[in-house]
Amino acid sequence: MAIGTYNIVVSIGGITINKQISRTADHPNPYSGVSLPAAKTGTLSTRTNDTDGELTMTAGHGITTGQIIDIYWTGGVAYGATVGTVATNAVPFTGASGDVLPSQATAITAAVQVIINTQIDGDAVKLFAICMESSDANSDSLGHIVFHDASHASIEEYDLVANAPRVMDVTGGDANLLTGNLITHAHATNGDSGTSETVTMTVLSLEDSTP
Repeated sequence: MAIGTYNIVVSIGGITINKQISRTADHPNPYSGVSLPAAKTGTLSTRTNDTDGELTMTAGHGITTGQIIDIYWTGGVAYGATVGTVATNAVPFTGASGDVLPSQATAITAAVQVIINTQIDGDAVKLFAICMESSDANSDSLGHIVFHDASHASIEEYDLVANAPRVMDVTGGDANLLTGNLITHAHATNGDSGTSETVTMTVLSLEDSTP
């Protein structure tokens, strides 16, 4: 039997609630310490439509033809865009999901997706948590993660803020957002271009396969 716990601490007007919640299931399924490199800066130099366009990136961006990127700007993120033929700092892309692209000439950051291989049975999840963790405790870096099945269909996606865990307590009554096909991989990015902090992704799944 595996055990998962999380704490809830709320303090208002000098009164504090501090509770530890414990859940049990068959097995834990943790993935931790996955490094998320800093994003690169640029602009949306061409906006073809809501999902396609071209970025003009700063020199040394390192993005190459065929990679999958997430694009961040103030107030939004478009994820899973496929990079076309890169010409120096010109980075065309198609097929972005998420928020519709901002107006042309908007400042952006772009990050190549990091793949996390998983074996998460969403139907069996009892407790689930994800966190984009930063070495800077005061960081407000933004990130994104999307979970896929073997055919690359999206199961669920999350917008993230550094050091702010997202918890889904199915046993406690939260809606299970991960039901469906087995989750075989996730794609994650860090949207912040700063290089002074180390950013990693942690995914924790507590699952019960007993009928």
